[in-house]
Amino acid sequence: MNHATRAAAACRSFGLASRISARGYASSVSEQALSALIIDTYIAFQRVTGQDRHKFYEILTVADLQNMPVGQGTLSVFTNENGGIIDDTILMQQEDSLYIVSNAACAEKDLAHIRKHLKAFQDKGGDVDVKVIDDHSLIAIQGPKAMQALERIAGEKLTNMNFMTGRLMTIRGVPVHVARSGYTGEDGFELSIPSGDVIQLTESLLQDKDVQLAGLGPRDSLRLEAGLCLYGNDLDDTTTPVEAGLTWTIAKSRRETGGFLGAEHILPQIKGGVSRRRVGLFVEGAPAREGAEILDMNGNTVGKVTSGGPSPCLKKNIAMGYVKNGLHKSNTDLQVKSISSLSKMSIVGTALSKFVISRELVCSVGVASTNFTYFYFYSSLRKRSNPSGKTLSTAGELALGAAAGALATIFTIPVSVITTLQQTLPPTERQSLWGTGCSIVKEDGPQGLWRGLQPSLVLCVNPAITYGSFEKIKELTLKTLKRTTLTPLLAFYVGAFAKTLATIVTYPYIMAKVRMQYKPPKELRERTPEYKGALDVLARTLKNDGILGWYKENDVELNEDVQTITEAWVNERMAPEILPYHFEAIENLIETLDFQAENVSHGLTQSVESKFVSMLYQTEMERIKFVIRSYLRTRLYKIEKFAVYFLSTPEYKSRLSPAEIEYAEKYKALLEHHFHTTFLQQLPVKQQSLNDESENPAASMIPKPDLDAAVFARVIEDIGEFQLESGSTQGEYLEMRQGDIYFLRYMDIKTLLETKRIKLL
Repeated sequence: MNHATRAAAACRSFGLASRISARGYASSVSEQALSALIIDTYIAFQRVTGQDRHKFYEILTVADLQNMPVGQGTLSVFTNENGGIIDDTILMQQEDSLYIVSNAACAEKDLAHIRKHLKAFQDKGGDVDVKVIDDHSLIAIQGPKAMQALERIAGEKLTNMNFMTGRLMTIRGVPVHVARSGYTGEDGFELSIPSGDVIQLTESLLQDKDVQLAGLGPRDSLRLEAGLCLYGNDLDDTTTPVEAGLTWTIAKSRRETGGFLGAEHILPQIKGGVSRRRVGLFVEGAPAREGAEILDMNGNTVGKVTSGGPSPCLKKNIAMGYVKNGLHKSNTDLQVKSISSLSKMSIVGTALSKFVISRELVCSVGVASTNFTYFYFYSSLRKRSNPSGKTLSTAGELALGAAAGALATIFTIPVSVITTLQQTLPPTERQSLWGTGCSIVKEDGPQGLWRGLQPSLVLCVNPAITYGSFEKIKELTLKTLKRTTLTPLLAFYVGAFAKTLATIVTYPYIMAKVRMQYKPPKELRERTPEYKGALDVLARTLKNDGILGWYKENDVELNEDVQTITEAWVNERMAPEILPYHFEAIENLIETLDFQAENVSHGLTQSVESKFVSMLYQTEMERIKFVIRSYLRTRLYKIEKFAVYFLSTPEYKSRLSPAEIEYAEKYKALLEHHFHTTFLQQLPVKQQSLNDESENPAASMIPKPDLDAAVFARVIEDIGEFQLESGSTQGEYLEMRQGDIYFLRYMDIKTLLETKRIKLL
């Protein structure tokens, strides 16, 4: 064992970082594209066998293990009965067992928790056995060149390993469990190795010129930049996954079925919100350390820092912590309290640098390659077609630009396909640019890199269509008005109309291109059609949705949430009472809109096609923002009107988000103060209270929703005979069929709305 290995191992055994500093390591990884080797002996392993192993661990964690493919892994959390996080863990599906990786620092607590529930599970006849593996250690090799370095020592290719997959391998005669995962935000691998062979493999890896040794300091700075939680700091048994921003670890099927410890506390939080949220922070001034108070700009305590330190990649101080819900939005200004002073800080996404950097890199690669290739072909074609250097006509310039665009598209569309996947795949499936390209070739063959070529070529003629339409419309306008020139206003209208025509012609091809290049999450792929080409996309869309289907929004990920919140908006506007708040859909849309806003602003400065697509996205984003604003304002109107009643009625209070409850309480306090100072104090004491406990119920001052109000409703599915239960029509039956529209008392159809069998109009 050489000196560097011994030094790192000695430092690590005492819980210290190695002599390579965090700043030096992070700089080398980001600027020199090296890899780091991190020896982590504070890891606990378990192997779980038995026919009921999935069922048992689905009680302890929030993962969907029964539907997880062999070789796939997932990050999950152990929860307690109150919804708090006992520990975070990685669950890896093997052929006949589950391979569990967790924190050795929490091993005693974890095992006590597991054994407590294991005994009860086995007493009921459950077939499961948990074996602790205490003779293995973990080596993590992380960084841009981690794959190449590991391939050289393993002697086989690893490009077919996606993120969070694992398999058993033999490396230099040693059996090793290799997983493509890590705790740094970088691409890399974690190797579970028999402890007796750690030194041998470590020294072999360190002989590679691209590998350095690193300790906990570098790892901690990188995991903080990537927004990854450290148990004991950012997570504990009083923090729920929703508060910690780990809702994504709760599988969709588990959100519907529950069945895990603490589900009765966690699932309502997904729909109704939480009082505090984990955030990432940029800090001006000295680093913010664990435990430091977070204050608003008025000096009120609103949260606490849980992790903090310098960011070598960003060249500034960063931190992570929890703040009151409502203050977690990006760019919110706050303060952090240190021993001697206050420092200003602002909210950013929890992934403080890695996500932003990788996204910008992906966009930049696509744009740079397209622009370079376009101008190369444009210059070459111009020299060949016009060797004399004469000035070309506008039509000639457009034809030349379209030809150069077509050639550039043919050569650069593989980059476009890869970058599209990089931006649309869920985080758990993202790979490097090279890894994404290899995955496409493996699944679809080399031709997969040219998906969407046909519609992309058609889009090259968009400027020509706009120009040709403009000239024709201009000619007809001048002839009709008997003019020789267009006024500025007429020129604007003619140009807008020409652009509209070009959009009508080319937008279906944009839709086709996006659908061909889009790769849905794994759980949706079986239900997502495979397209043979652009014409196949257009034909299927025409058949299923009619011609208007060609002009629907393309953002597949947004559709479900957009549809949910649009229906919720209409129902909220038409219903006389307040309906349950759609917390998850609203939060997803707001986060996605923030992400898309950056891409749109970036696209508006790029090529004609990028500008065109960005403008379409911008229009759609404004529509979604309008719906969200109107939805929230409608709810605020009802809250102001019925604040006292909502707060005093548990059923209605449970339908409000935490921010709405806070708003309602403040509004109620202001209302009571106003009424008391203006006239209530003049009344007898018994009549001064704003409640329904008056001696004369008819004189109640608390307004309530009028549930007898009549509303229009459309039947979504066949209901059959439905009995009316109120008013003069009580006892009558209606034969309710899908598509029927009725004008009825809200009270009669309230349960149908709650079960989503009707929608209001």
